[in-house]
Amino acid sequence: MRHRLALLCLPLALPRYRADPEALRRFGADANLSGRIGVPVLSVHGVHDPVAFVELDDFFHRTMAQAGQADHLVQTFTDDTEHSYLSDPVYSTLVNALLRWTQTGTKPSAEGIAVECAAHEARFGPGCRFLPSYRPSELESRVTPRQRP
Repeated sequence: MRHRLALLCLPLALPRYRADPEALRRFGADANLSGRIGVPVLSVHGVHDPVAFVELDDFFHRTMAQAGQADHLVQTFTDDTEHSYLSDPVYSTLVNALLRWTQTGTKPSAEGIAVECAAHEARFGPGCRFLPSYRPSELESRVTPRQRP
């Protein structure tokens, strides 16, 4: 005798709750970035990061810009699939660029960092995979925006 399995799909009635305004405010005070960072910020993100998707960097850039601090931010991206560690020449290059920026006021560019990294491979081995023209998509292309106070 042949048995058949039938699945009955019914719409689930899930309860909906309205956010408590005070809880939302307190969460936002703790979790919402202000973008008011008055020192140079140099970031790197692997575009294929399996833990933190790269579109988060677009949101960070917009947050800094809305706070009038975009000139304090240089974002770099690499063709990497790692989250925790990219490569020795990448970090060596970024530390040198950040030190120069803080000591001389000369803001680095993603293009200049990519070029400089190649020179660091002679000392630290291969690993430079910078993508100087890469720009991440908007965060909202990846996730539904959350309500912010």
